[in-house]
Amino acid sequence: MAGGYRRARGGGTGQDTRSQTFPQEREKSEVAYQFWNCSDGTASEQGSWAKGPSPDGKGEFEYLPDPQPMGETVEELAPGDPLLHGTPKKPMPPAAS
Repeated sequence: MAGGYRRARGGGTGQDTRSQTFPQEREKSEVAYQFWNCSDGTASEQGSWAKGPSPDGKGEFEYLPDPQPMGETVEELAPGDPLLHGTPKKPMPPAAS
């Protein structure tokens, strides 16, 4: 995450290469500086992306060890386009060879 952020910031050149066209008012600012740990373990909390001031000076990084979903609960998603997502809902029998 931190490496990706540094690459997005111009790889240490001081030149910000992130898109400047995304409207700031549409940014979900309350989570902009949060690191959501969605992995096993807590090793990620040791990274610079999980605590301390942000490189842009606009926020303070926060580590969330057990983040909770922010949206509504969806029991079952609508089927995807079968041309893009061809995984059947139920297991298929082995193909005859």
